Amino acid sequence: MVVGSAGSGKRAIVARAVAQLKAASPRVFFPVYLSGSALANDMEGFREIVQQLVPEGGVAGHKVGRGAASFFNVYDFLKQLLLEKALAGHAVIFVLDAFDTFVGGAKQLLVYNLLDWMQPSDDFYDLWEASLYRVLFGADLHSTWWWQHLYDLGKPVNVFVRLLQVALTQLTPSKPLLDNAHVQAAWDVLFPDHVLHALRGLTTREMTLVLGMIGLERQGKSQYSFEMVFHDCSAFYRQHAMKSPPRVELLHALANLLALHVVHEVTHQPQPEYSMVRLAVRPTEVLDAIRKKSVACTALVEQWAMTTLV
Repeated sequence: MVVGSAGSGKRAIVARAVAQLKAASPRVFFPVYLSGSALANDMEGFREIVQQLVPEGGVAGHKVGRGAASFFNVYDFLKQLLLEKALAGHAVIFVLDAFDTFVGGAKQLLVYNLLDWMQPSDDFYDLWEASLYRVLFGADLHSTWWWQHLYDLGKPVNVFVRLLQVALTQLTPSKPLLDNAHVQAAWDVLFPDHVLHALRGLTTREMTLVLGMIGLERQGKSQYSFEMVFHDCSAFYRQHAMKSPPRVELLHALANLLALHVVHEVTHQPQPEYSMVRLAVRPTEVLDAIRKKSVACTALVEQWAMTTLV
């Protein structure tokens, strides 16, 4: 499926793909282009297929003109024509332009017939179903839990459609098959992790305050003042025989955390160091980002997070 506005080059993309197929395969390809905006009804579509497949208007000793096509049993004739192409090892490619115009009204029967003619045997479906089941529910269960999680959250179908549309734009000639990496990259584009982006922008001073707040939450405190956090951070620095950062620098760091919405005020006081604040992000998000090295921090800060707070 090629999606794009009129004049965006969809026909050229399809023509190039067909040309590549012809160059790569010894089979004979017959592309049939049907424009939904140019055809008034399904009978015109049937006649157009005949005209493109048999330009001279004849097959198997029969002459089929425009008048005959509307009189004769077009359904059986086209089915026989496609069967002869298949037995000869020829491949017929139907390209439906303006597909939305085919799914209703007078042209709906044309699409139903094309789909019916292309149906393979039941054996193929049995094998395909078994293969699909192995892919979805086989040994690689770790790659499916996320989809189940999204389904449980009640994500609508259009979320997955949009996700796959973005993932498909990342396919390249060297990597033409869609895999989990493409889908994950598309998810990151559509639904960026704002918490992770905010954490990546924190300085060492700001991350120190965040870890101090996490330490206080581990002690059962749901809100805390700057003085409480400063005392906790100072104790950590003393434990490692290091000089604690000046109070004024940590106050500026707290102001930045408030501006970035990593921390928000619970109660306001004229002196900011006495205002009660709390983290706006979950402690597990911060610690997971540090453990996975998704954020840059000093070895000392990482040691504090991994040995004391986890």
